[in-house]
Amino acid sequence: MNMLVKYSSAIAISLAFIGLNCATMNQQRSASSYSREIQELKSALQANPNNFEAMRDLGAIYYDSQQTKLALNFLIKAFKKNPKDPKCLAYLGMTLEAQQKHDLALKLYKRYSKLPLLSSYRKLMQGRYYLLTRKMIHDQMRSLLAQEEQLGAT
Repeated sequence: MNMLVKYSSAIAISLAFIGLNCATMNQQRSASSYSREIQELKSALQANPNNFEAMRDLGAIYYDSQQTKLALNFLIKAFKKNPKDPKCLAYLGMTLEAQQKHDLALKLYKRYSKLPLLSSYRKLMQGRYYLLTRKMIHDQMRSLLAQEEQLGAT
């Protein structure tokens, strides 16, 4: 038991370090600071409801402004139109992750290997993939430790 506590502590410290290194550098803005861009993208969608870039970019803006329900709506539509677009993949994955849909996010992040080597979205998705994988393993270990403690108590 003592050994498991040591391992879980080491993993927690590693996750914190990795999280700091993989965090994106973009500062999040509020939706009001994006108002002009949102209006332009909505106008573009009204003019052409099949405008992939407008859907994707609107989803990205809503994600950046922490409106994940709206982001998910636009990003899913964009993904259906172009499932290989790096920006769409990255933002859809991060939106799913923010909504605690880790298995779906992991499936999208796993596609990083098919993106161009120099793509910043490839690096972002690879980092998110490894971080989310480690987080899920950490959560499973925590659950196993809790089960072990319950079995020990009974």
